[in-house]
Amino acid sequence: MPAPEFLFAISLSGGPPDPQMLAEVMRTVLGRAGVKDDAIDRLLQELYAHHWATPPGPGCNLKLQANGAEVLVVVSEQGREWRMACPIPD
Repeated sequence: MPAPEFLFAISLSGGPPDPQMLAEVMRTVLGRAGVKDDAIDRLLQELYAHHWATPPGPGCNLKLQANGAEVLVVVSEQGREWRMACPIPD
């Protein structure tokens, strides 16, 4: 049964975001949506490799939006934005 539609968004202000905390939030939300651990691991690897190839600045926005078949992941900070869709298995 596909995951219901939902939107999870969080804005972090202040200093640079803690990558471990963001990974934990993403693992929890994506796991509850039915995304498999290996898909979450690949997504996090891409996020670290591409979005945070340069040191992150202060503040960060994270949005996870499910439409039943996939979860759209959007991370933005200081004018940079990274997007990836992650399928939700049946």
